[in-house]
Parts: sequence; structure tokens; C-alpha cells
Amino acid sequence: MYDLKKASVYCIDKKKTYFLDSNVWLKILAPKTYRKNKDKSYVDLFDQIIENNAKIAISSILLSEIINRILRDVYYQKFLRKNPNIENDNRAYKTHYRASKDYAIDYSMLCYDIKNYSSNIILLNDKLGDKKFKLSNILTEDIGALDFNDFYYYKLCKELEYSIVTDDKDFWVKDVQVITESKTLIDKHFKVLKETQKNNDINKNVVN
Repeated sequence: MYDLKKASVYCIDKKKTYFLDSNVWLKILAPKTYRKNKDKSYVDLFDQIIENNAKIAISSILLSEIINRILRDVYYQKFLRKNPNIENDNRAYKTHYRASKDYAIDYSMLCYDIKNYSSNIILLNDKLGDKKFKLSNILTEDIGALDFNDFYYYKLCKELEYSIVTDDKDFWVKDVQVITESKTLIDKHFKVLKETQKNNDINKNVVN
């Protein structure tokens, strides 16, 4: 069963735990100068989570994704603009940026920003090796359109009954509440609702 909610109208449940995908953390920790409406919806939702003292789950894989992506996609790009003489090739990130004082400062600032929410964050055991997360099972299951990390997040949230907040259009999954502003996901959900209503109407007519 699909359970999809729009982030812009979602009301936080204090008893729930929320798993924010890295694309949502990016909007929160490294917002663009001009925010799209859907970006504002994710930030507002995050603020509601904090204000209501609800919990946010983070796994080691997700934390790594958040930090590495923001460093590379945001701070590294600023570093290149600041140093136009450096050619942006496959080696520049390691040889120039990570060896610079800017990297040390950026990394410390980013970690500080994340730690600001430590009272709301719970560290998530990835459960790898548990009965439902054995390597033989994880590597043989059909992951659909998800990449491996997102599939693993889905498995964890399904097992722990956490809600997923994501802007990833590929996160079309069953048995987990997905909170999103992705037009692709929302359109799919409305299509399913319409088909369900149509089938219900047909069944009613058959009974009558």
C-alpha cells in the first residue's frame, strides 16, 4: 500500500520519527539564495519537526552522504570560484580543496550546523547482519528504480516504521509513509487514488 503525503500540508506527529533524505538535508544546511516553493516546504517541515521536538533518524551512510555531498556540491564550488586559476578536474577536489584551509573551515562549520540539531537527532543502527538484513538477502532483493543506499534506507524505515522525507522522484515505495513535494511522486499517487476509486465504483455497481 502506498502512503504518500505532501510536505507543504503535512502536520508533524510528535510520536513519529522522520528520516530525511540527503537531498532534503541539502536544502536545509546549504539553501540556495533563491528558494523554490517546494524547497521552502521542506524547510518549513523541518522547522516544524524541531519545534515539536520530534525525532530525526540519521544512519552512518546518510551522515556520510550529507557531509560529502554538501562539501563537494556547495563548498567546493565556492572554492573554485574563489580560485579561478584551479582547473576543475577529477583530481582538484582532493589535491587542492581538501588540502586547503578552506576545506578544514568548511568541514568544521558543516559539522557544527548538524550538531545544532543533536537534541532531535537519533543515530540509527544500520542493522546489517540482523535476521532481515543479512547480506544474502540485501544483495538479492529487487531494488526497483532505487540506488542501493536509498533501497537500504527504505528497508530500515519499513522495519522501524519511520516516515521518509525526500525529494527523490524514484522513491515510489510501498508500506512506508513518504513525505514529499516531488511532482512525479505526487502525480503517481493521484493516479493510483483515481484508479482505486474507479475500481471501487465498478465493484459497487456489480454488487447493486
